[in-house]
Amino acid sequence: MADSHEESTNPQCNPEHNSEVSGNIVGIMQLMTQMPSKTDLQNWGTELKHAIKTETAVLKQEITTVHDTLEELEERVAQAEMATESNNLRRHTEDLENRSRWCNICIRVVSETVLNKELRDLATKLFTEVLNCKDPPKIEIERIHLYNNAVLKPLTNVLREQTHKGGKTYALRYPSDITLFCQQLDIRPPELHDWRNYVLGTPEDEVADSTQGTSANQKPRVDSTPPKQWRKRYTAHSLARQPNTPLSKRQS
Repeated sequence: MADSHEESTNPQCNPEHNSEVSGNIVGIMQLMTQMPSKTDLQNWGTELKHAIKTETAVLKQEITTVHDTLEELEERVAQAEMATESNNLRRHTEDLENRSRWCNICIRVVSETVLNKELRDLATKLFTEVLNCKDPPKIEIERIHLYNNAVLKPLTNVLREQTHKGGKTYALRYPSDITLFCQQLDIRPPELHDWRNYVLGTPEDEVADSTQGTSANQKPRVDSTPPKQWRKRYTAHSLARQPNTPLSKRQS
C-alpha cells in the first residue's frame, strides 16, 4: 500500500507532468532557432558601423560647409566695415576741405524732389534745429544747390566703358535723346529735374519759359524743347542720326 501511494505522489512518474515539460522544451527550442546567429549579429554590427560612418561623414561635410560660409561672411563683414570706415573718412575729409577752403557745408539725405527755390528755407530750418535757436539764425548763404553727381554716376560709367573708335563717347545734346540712348544701352533713364540747368541756354529762353509756365488756373507745362541756339541744328540732325552714331555714318 505504501509503495503504490509513493508512486502516485511522485511528479516524475506523472504523465501529465512529463508532457508539460516536453512542451516547454519544444517551445524553448523553437525560440532558440528563431534567435539570430553569430553571423547575423556580425552582419548587423557591420551595417550599423557603416551607417554611423556615413552619417558622420555627412555631418563633417556640413560642418565644413558651415565653417567655410562663416569665414566668408566674416570676411565680407570685415570688408564692409573697412569700406564703411573708408567712406566715412573720405566724407569727413571732404567736409573738412569744404569748410576750410571754400566755407561749404554738405547737407546729406536731402530729397531730390525739393525745388531749388526751397533749398534756402530748408537749410535755414535745419540750422535752426541743429543750433537749437528760437528764432531763425541770420546766416549768409551765397549759393545753395543739389548735388546730382550720384544720380549721373551709372550713366557716366557706361559712357566710359562703351566708347567709340578714337576714344570718343556718346554726345547727348537734347533731352529727347536720353530715352533712346538709355534704351540702346539697356539702362534705366536717370531722373533729372530742371534739365535746363545742365545745358547751355540764354536769358531770353528762361524769360520765355517763365512766361509760359505762369498762366492762371493751369498746371505748369514741362517744356522738353531745346534752347533756341540748338533748335536749328536739332531739326537738321536729330532725325538723320541716332544719338550713338558718328556724324560720318548717317543713316539713309
